[in-house]
Amino acid sequence: MTSERAYYHVVFSVTRGKPVFLNDEIDTTFKQVAHEIARQKGWLLLEMETMPNHVHLLLEKAPWDDLSKMIGHLKGRTARAILLQFPWLRSDLNSYQFWNRSFHYTRHSDASLETVRAYIRNQRRAGGLTE
Repeated sequence: MTSERAYYHVVFSVTRGKPVFLNDEIDTTFKQVAHEIARQKGWLLLEMETMPNHVHLLLEKAPWDDLSKMIGHLKGRTARAILLQFPWLRSDLNSYQFWNRSFHYTRHSDASLETVRAYIRNQRRAGGLTE
């Protein structure tokens, strides 16, 4: 019996739906910090893309890793890094929170992996943000 790996397409959004990722510096900071966290924790971050007010991630996780804890850690560390580097965002967001509390996910298998990877990669193009 073979066991397929489990992949998670995770989406979470900025508080109040603010389009902070239209700012290239904030976008770059988020992506760098997220990659660094994944590297430090040994997580497989297969795809990542930002839209103006939300993020798409594709993660492969070990069965013993708790997805909620992983995302909570990722959101906490990225929020802290972004708000330290761009302190004016607190007043722009009108909140002490950078991210909304919730996140959504869909579990995928090897069979749907390439489809979801392409979907995440094409988010900015589909949203009219790139050529």
